[in-house]
Amino acid sequence: MKTQTKKLDIVREVIDIIRECEADEMEMCISMQVCWYLKDNYGYDRAEATQMLISAELIDELGLLND
Repeated sequence: MKTQTKKLDIVREVIDIIRECEADEMEMCISMQVCWYLKDNYGYDRAEATQMLISAELIDELGLLND
């Protein structure tokens, strides 16, 4: 079961992937990288991974994880 704490950790990991892709000027690969990562590490399917990517982007954009 994916707990709330675990999801927050996953969101942070997804945000890191997004930032790495942006730093490498590979914005076109963000979705693919996130989907592969979440599938390989957490067993997410493509729909779940896409939903997590969108959520992570919104959370990051809104600054909701600023520690």
